[in-house]
Amino acid sequence: MRRTLSAVLAADVVGYSNLMGKDADGTLTILRRIRKEIFDPLVSSKHGKIVKSMGDGWIVTFAAVSEAVECAMQIQDRLKIDGMLQLRMGLHIGDVAEADNDVFGEGINVAARLEALAEPGALAISGAVRTLLDGTLRPSFEEAGERSLKNISEPVPVWVRGGEVAGGKTAMESKGLPSLAILPVSTPDPRYEITELAKAITGDLATHLNALRFLKSRPTQSPDNFEYRLSVTLRARGNRLRLEATLAAPGGAQVLAEKFDGDLENSFDWQDETGLTLAQHVLDRLISHEVASFEHLENQKCSAEQLLLRMLALSALDGPGVGLQVDLMNLAIDRKPDWGPSYAYAIGWWALASSNGLGRYVAHHRDKLSKWNAKVEELEPSFSNARIVFALGKVVQFGDYAGAVADMRMVLRNLPFDPEALSWAAWVYNYCDRPHDALNCIEQVERSVLPTYLAPAIINSRAMVHMLLGEYETAVFHATRASEMSPSFIGAYLIAAASFALSGNKNAAAKAMEKVITLSPNYTLTKMGWRGNREFPPGIVRYFEGLKMAGLPE
Repeated sequence: MRRTLSAVLAADVVGYSNLMGKDADGTLTILRRIRKEIFDPLVSSKHGKIVKSMGDGWIVTFAAVSEAVECAMQIQDRLKIDGMLQLRMGLHIGDVAEADNDVFGEGINVAARLEALAEPGALAISGAVRTLLDGTLRPSFEEAGERSLKNISEPVPVWVRGGEVAGGKTAMESKGLPSLAILPVSTPDPRYEITELAKAITGDLATHLNALRFLKSRPTQSPDNFEYRLSVTLRARGNRLRLEATLAAPGGAQVLAEKFDGDLENSFDWQDETGLTLAQHVLDRLISHEVASFEHLENQKCSAEQLLLRMLALSALDGPGVGLQVDLMNLAIDRKPDWGPSYAYAIGWWALASSNGLGRYVAHHRDKLSKWNAKVEELEPSFSNARIVFALGKVVQFGDYAGAVADMRMVLRNLPFDPEALSWAAWVYNYCDRPHDALNCIEQVERSVLPTYLAPAIINSRAMVHMLLGEYETAVFHATRASEMSPSFIGAYLIAAASFALSGNKNAAAKAMEKVITLSPNYTLTKMGWRGNREFPPGIVRYFEGLKMAGLPE
């Protein structure tokens, strides 16, 4: 008998007997589709193992709790978006024993009891699981109290994710935005480890690309309703691996063709790296192809969706670049006044301009800001990215740290894998002087595919983490990376200047501050949010002191 400590996921189809009684063939067809397009790929991508299949449910074990939770959340989200069958899920960490082609143990029993407690479409986890989650996943769960479970000696603290607002994308999807069919990765190699690797890569691609609110994507064998098609083949010869991928645009034109080589001995690391790299290339090529298809149109003649895609393709974080982002979203608002994402992005870029001394580039839209704020309240869900922008404003303008963190956690509860939400959340945590929580968000973003504009911002967010931790040399390294990527990005020079000053390098600090003043001649500490009569967290006080030492006027 072999015993292991594992994260155990129990999943059960809601109303299986009733569904089978009404339409057995149709129900089994849907179940097979769920297994092939959603369940198996996501389980494999998180290195899970299906140890028991009961027809209407499954027991899955994972070595890592975070991967188990991410897998369960993503499965539930996919099922909710696609409107397929509902599952109940329970997750616990405990002993699992395997013997006589069966599995049992405390981990299995508690997970099964938690699954029975969950509402349709929900995930229930034990307190033991929640304590092992980082700050990007914990907000997704609400406390449900201690529960006495059948045949379990001690009450178990239970946390639940589910309900009307939990999971799935917010209301950005539109006929004018691109859609992508991810065909399941095929392989001619019959070996178990190769077929499992193919499933895992399918799951990784789905996870990375589905996190993007502006792209409708999913693994499917029926791509007719999707504009773009991603086809991937995994070939193997001995221990050598080759992944061949093509992306076909509407009309069949091939816009991507790439090969990735690896070896079976390092397949886990190769899977993670290759899946992320391929997904990023797919995103970049897809956006580029979309934007090129209407490059002949002036901005004034573009649809709201085209303007949003044009915005996503930009990478400049200097004054003119941020000003153009807001201009594009203002036009999108004119084209489609009842489409929430345009307002959310407009507010986000406005906040970025204001906090980086670039307000003059967006000042001509100042009279519209109150209307934009009101429209976001009306049109965007309570868990949209705009809520985190407002949370950042609570910190910078009013010093409301508790309120900002509460609002941000509400968003992360529903968008724990969205790279845009996570990147804004990192800045909220940074300005609350919680660098370790910020780093959790950053690391999650770095495991995601990114719109072009996010790359320098997230690198600079990491620079601030290290500055707050007193690791000034590392902070300068990342701030320099961000400024090299976007040479007029004031935020990068600010963090470099403060880090240089706090480490005693006055000359380098003054030089970095000269760049800030050149880019924004009237920039001051007050415009950054400094208020001498307000109590700031210690790390933020130190940041402002560094900027003063570097020469930024009050």
